[in-house]
Amino acid sequence: MSVTRRKANAERDWICLADFTLPLHCAPLQNTLLRMHWSKRRKIKQEAMTRMLASGGRRKSPVDGRPMVRVIRRSTQRPDGDSGYGAKLPLDCLKDLGWIRDDSDDAIDLTFSWKAAKRGEGRLVVEVWSEVP
Repeated sequence: MSVTRRKANAERDWICLADFTLPLHCAPLQNTLLRMHWSKRRKIKQEAMTRMLASGGRRKSPVDGRPMVRVIRRSTQRPDGDSGYGAKLPLDCLKDLGWIRDDSDDAIDLTFSWKAAKRGEGRLVVEVWSEVP
């Protein structure tokens, strides 16, 4: 977990409260997720939840205000823009672990980005940022 990184926004300063790194099999793209059997989807979510719990833990209360959640997908191919970059299950886990109130646009400022990775080195990084008071 990282608490020292700061990001300067045009009007505000942000601090990174947590960052979670997941293998790509824990973050399937939307089309893959929709075609997946419910029991397999549940097992993948359980694994993602376990990994996120181990690296960032639970929160007693969600981050105050409207946190920024950055999703960075590192893979060999750029995903389609409407695929959600594989963030559906990790966002559900953030909600279940108490990091965010909800995964709707009203509750969080969600940004996606993609970076190239070599074959076998793909991963999904989810960062939770809070505005500095």
